Amino acid sequence: MKRRLSKLAKSRRKEGPKRKQQIPPSSLLLKGALRVAFSGDRMSGYRPWLILTLAFAAMTMLGSIYIYGVFFSPIEAEYGWSRGALSIAYSVFMALYAAMQLISGTLYDLRGPKVTLSLGMLAGIGYILCSTISSLWQLYLFYGVVAAVGTGSLYVPCTSTAMKWFPHRKGLATGFVVAGLGVGMIVLPPLSK
Repeated sequence: MKRRLSKLAKSRRKEGPKRKQQIPPSSLLLKGALRVAFSGDRMSGYRPWLILTLAFAAMTMLGSIYIYGVFFSPIEAEYGWSRGALSIAYSVFMALYAAMQLISGTLYDLRGPKVTLSLGMLAGIGYILCSTISSLWQLYLFYGVVAAVGTGSLYVPCTSTAMKWFPHRKGLATGFVVAGLGVGMIVLPPLSK
């Protein structure tokens, strides 16, 4: 046992004293930035609440996907299209909306919220183009495809960004943002008439 200890002591003498590892200044800066990013300091100021409010407003507009039935009678009366044909537009919309949830989640992880939310502008463009329809294929294209891609791109970044800005209150932030869907379903039908 003593021989092993003496060999270990000799090998340490040969290596010399251990030097203190120097940390480059760039990693100190990164370490400080990470400490600020994940500390409670992020909650101070108005910016987190502004982001939460904007996400709530976006989700309120997203509530429009659940009030499609309000438009059945007016569209049917104006164009004479059957309810089955109008339902196909909504079915296409919901299928692409669901698919875009998966795509926008992946895109959010790869590129962040700015790129994903910029796709959300297609929702507004699609809804504006719906005001110019004159044939059924245009409804399928503008509402079923363009608006669906834009709308499907909004849900994931709104909820995920809110959770990142409120690391200690993720449930509150998500609940507040998703409540916008319910508010949209209550507020938008009377406004659409």
